[in-house]
Amino acid sequence: MAQIAYHVSTGLPLWNYSIHAGTVLYLALEDDYRRLQERLYRMFGVDGTDTLHFATCAKQLGAGLYEQLARFVSEHRDTRLIIIDTLQKIREASGDRYSYASDYEIIGQLKHFADQTGIALLLVHHTRKQQADDKFDMISGTNGLLGAADGAFVLQKEKRTGNTAVLEVSGRDQPEQRLILKKNMERLIWELEKAETDVADSARSDSGKGCSFAVGRYFRVEWNTNRACRSIEVRAEA
Repeated sequence: MAQIAYHVSTGLPLWNYSIHAGTVLYLALEDDYRRLQERLYRMFGVDGTDTLHFATCAKQLGAGLYEQLARFVSEHRDTRLIIIDTLQKIREASGDRYSYASDYEIIGQLKHFADQTGIALLLVHHTRKQQADDKFDMISGTNGLLGAADGAFVLQKEKRTGNTAVLEVSGRDQPEQRLILKKNMERLIWELEKAETDVADSARSDSGKGCSFAVGRYFRVEWNTNRACRSIEVRAEA
């Protein structure tokens, strides 16, 4: 997640595609500032950016989170991406917290915020340990999570101790994609090995090179930014 946040905030190309820079808010709610600083230093050295903002605590849904996010967006008009890591940290405790209706309502509320503000909202969530033929069935919770979201990413290591992972991408307005990534263990960043669909090639042919429109197909940060992708597996640390 830190890698995506940094690239969007700086506009540095990611996986051979260019990105239009914008302010990013990363709610790293299972982290602390020391670890974040150490990780970013290993990833990108001393090159900092004033457009990447971190927070390690936030209020919960229904208890002030929307007001916090709205205040940030009002103070940073060029905000393009908000990452919430993880869903569990902002979720209110309730008796039906894992019901379809509850899952659908939570994502629906977050999508409404993204629609209103015109930004991309990326919500990090856990997966089940049990394997499934459809990787998106591994997302913890009910189908209500995917039912309300415009898209989902699932990142899973091929081997628990390995450094290769597969990023599955599915969305309403795009074909399904499968990206093979390899982790640079020195810098702790994911590098693109190959894409197993023709989306990347067709995106390049649209303009002659990788462009922000193509990246939008992956991260929703350049076109239709009011639509939100929600889920990415977190055991393979980004």
